[in-house]
Amino acid sequence: MPRYRIADFLFEMAPRYSLLTSVCEKYRVETDASPDCTVRVTDEEIAAVTALPEGFAEDYGESLSACRAVCKYATEHGALMLHAAVIEVDGKAYAFCAPSGTGKSTHISLWRRRFGKRVQIINGDKPLLREKEGVFTVYGTPWCGKEGWNRNASAPLAGICIITRAAENTIRRLSPDAAIEPIFRQLLKPADAASLATTLSLADRLLSTVPVYLLGCNVSEEAAEIAYAMMTGEPVPPKKEGE
Repeated sequence: MPRYRIADFLFEMAPRYSLLTSVCEKYRVETDASPDCTVRVTDEEIAAVTALPEGFAEDYGESLSACRAVCKYATEHGALMLHAAVIEVDGKAYAFCAPSGTGKSTHISLWRRRFGKRVQIINGDKPLLREKEGVFTVYGTPWCGKEGWNRNASAPLAGICIITRAAENTIRRLSPDAAIEPIFRQLLKPADAASLATTLSLADRLLSTVPVYLLGCNVSEEAAEIAYAMMTGEPVPPKKEGE
């Protein structure tokens, strides 16, 4: 059965449809190591997805069900699934959270346009976070939103930004207490009490070690510039000729 390494967990699963095979291909590994988890998507799980009002096809039902199984295992074993778009800049990861439709994909595009190849996207929607020796690392996953933005990559998390729409571009750092509610809304919460307690403990350490910012922004490049300056602590580099 094919094996996939996602967020340093080893999963075993046998896709039935080409969609799941395709989205997971970057994460496939050849190894004889015992898997941490075997994912078996049932007909009932696929049927539950296809019965949704959106009218999803069976291949999407399998992919979404596999995503749920992977994230469930990960959150039960010390990881956090954060609903966010994550970029890597100069070896550090920055996560951008917002309700669907608020504009995190647009904001990421502004960073890419303004800072060019220095900006690499790790994941556009469902990254996993793991704590190792007091440092939270972000991992890409195969499931990444409609844009298909993902890499099989990881980087230490240097900041989280909550995006809101605004006419003027402003950014400020939130205290851990002020960040609890907006971050908690973007976390996958396990159903069982023990795993939920682990998630809450990890989230508390996340907020204690990783700075969280509130960005009010429009769709100008200035929004990316002020976010860059605050989150990286570096002056905004001048534009290169032709940018």
